[in-house]
Amino acid sequence: MIRSRDVVFNERVMYKDRNTQVSEPEEPGYFGPNDVSENRVLEPAQSAVRRSTRTPIPNRKYLQYMLLTDAGEPECYDEAYQGKDASKWELTMKDEMNSLISNQT
Repeated sequence: MIRSRDVVFNERVMYKDRNTQVSEPEEPGYFGPNDVSENRVLEPAQSAVRRSTRTPIPNRKYLQYMLLTDAGEPECYDEAYQGKDASKWELTMKDEMNSLISNQT
């Protein structure tokens, strides 16, 4: 294997593609009634989609997660402050704020 880094690119020379063919532009002309083929309506191909007839069974892996999300946790501060566990939420929020302050984050 030979490696060479002494390469000179001649960017001014443009090479013609060997595979290109020059086609002559077609002139628009008159089409008579015999020149036009009949318009046939093709029926769309019917692809047979196979559907399962089984009833889907929920995955047990996510059952615990679903139970945790249905716990009814408050979504904002007002809900936490007005709920039945407001004192616990307030204590938890104060503890979290103290942790953030002590970690300087």
